[in-house]
Amino acid sequence: MNKAKVIQLIHIAKSQLGLDEDTYRAALLGSTGKTSCSDMTVQELNQALNHFKKSGFKPAFKRRLSPKSTPKQHGEVKKSALFGSRCISKALCVMVQRQP
Repeated sequence: MNKAKVIQLIHIAKSQLGLDEDTYRAALLGSTGKTSCSDMTVQELNQALNHFKKSGFKPAFKRRLSPKSTPKQHGEVKKSALFGSRCISKALCVMVQRQP
């Protein structure tokens, strides 16, 4: 992860764990020897992040709302549009027939 993303996760951890400023700075100092994320290297940021994870921080990554479809799914949609009991719309049938 890049530096900005790790800093963002550390700040989310601070909020999620309900740390006040002094406790947060003490945790940074204890895990890396520095009290500011901007003074840390990426390796030190990861050390601080791991410290917060051990303290109970659980990062929640956003899930994609619509995963990319696979070529197999493309074929299934094409077949259902062409060979289904009826086409949903003539424009859809024409568009699907033009696809390779």
